[in-house]
Parts: sequence; C-alpha cells; structure tokens
Amino acid sequence: MTTPYPLAYARDLGKRFYRHSLMRRPTKDRVLHDYRCVYIHVPKTGGNSVTVALNQLPREETHPLYPQLTTKHAKAWQVREAMGEEKWDQYFSFAFVRNPWDLMVSSYNWWLQKAIKWRKFDADVAAIGEMGDFNAFMLSHYGRTMINRREGSLYDWISQDGEVIVDYVGRLETMADDWKEICQRVGADMELTHLNRTERQDYRTYYTDETRQLVAERFHRIIKLYDYEF
Repeated sequence: MTTPYPLAYARDLGKRFYRHSLMRRPTKDRVLHDYRCVYIHVPKTGGNSVTVALNQLPREETHPLYPQLTTKHAKAWQVREAMGEEKWDQYFSFAFVRNPWDLMVSSYNWWLQKAIKWRKFDADVAAIGEMGDFNAFMLSHYGRTMINRREGSLYDWISQDGEVIVDYVGRLETMADDWKEICQRVGADMELTHLNRTERQDYRTYYTDETRQLVAERFHRIIKLYDYEF
C-alpha cells in the first residue's frame, strides 16, 4: 500500500494497533463474563500472579467496559458503575489486600526500582530519591495518600459509600489458601504462581514510631477488618 505520508501513516497505524491491543487484552478490565466473576486488582497485592492465573481460563474474549476502565487498577465502585448494579450483583467479585505496613515498604521500593523504567515518572523518581530515606517518603504525599502512583487507601479499592462491595477479600499473606476458595467460587481450577517476589529486609525495620502511626491511621479500616498488626 502506498501513501503520500508514510511516517504519519505509520504513526497512526501504530496508535490504532495499540488501542486495538488494549481492547483485546484478556482480563483488561478483570470482568470474566463466561465465569460471572470480577477481579478487582488492588495495587501491590499479588495482582500479576492473579492475572496470569485468570488467563489460563478458556473463554470468549472480553473487552473493556468503558474507556476509563482500561486501567488494570480500577476501583470496585468504578467497575460496578460501568457494569451496572444489577449485573454486578449477579457476579462474584474478589480482591486481595495486604498488611499496610508491608505494602508501603513495597510501594517505596516500586518507586526506586520499577518506576525508573518509565520516563513519565522521572520527576517523581527524582523527588523521592532526593528525600533520602523511607521515612521522609512516608511523610510526603506519596506516603500519605498514594500506593505506587495511584491515589487511595486499600479500603478505597473494595468499598463504595463506606461499605465493602466486593464479595470475597483475601489476604496476600494467606493467598494460597484463599485462592482455593476463589477457585471453588469461580468453578475453575487455576494454578497460582507467585510473580514479582522481591527479597528485602523485614518491613518493620524501615519504620519510626511516627511513620508506623501514620500507616495505622491511614489504613485503620483495613487493619481493623482484616486483623492486621505491625
């Protein structure tokens, strides 16, 4: 095919291919209609492992429900609104949470080790690097309001109007046992492999009394609901 604007045409073709690939990507919005289930991918809670497991399921291709839900980290209320309350209530929804003190150490390491791969985060990575240590990070807006680059607390991902709307919330710390329950509810046997495992010091060694309390206050609902402790 000939075109008078080969470079512009190539760029446009590339953009269209990228959009098409997003629309075809399995579980992009984590709604599996064949199994009537919804996965809510809370950041830093084993989501890549869950995604690989879900991709084992034979099914018809799914498509993002709504343009804003092409993000893999859409919150439960966003997915519910896109699906419609009636359909949401007919599906089994599940998510995982994690010890918040451990979570925030993992988030800090994400900025230092993973975010540097993307130029769009250069300013953030530089700012966090200049802070000097984890506790300065925790006292900044990154530690006070964000998980990785997403705004919100763990509770925000699984709730709406102050109530948990996800049917089953597992814990990363008991993921293997919780996954068995999820497989039973979904009606499928899916192998779960732990991906992106990072070796580091015990999360407790990172904290001062001040930042320990900061996490306790920020994530108090999750800590109370799922019996987490420092």
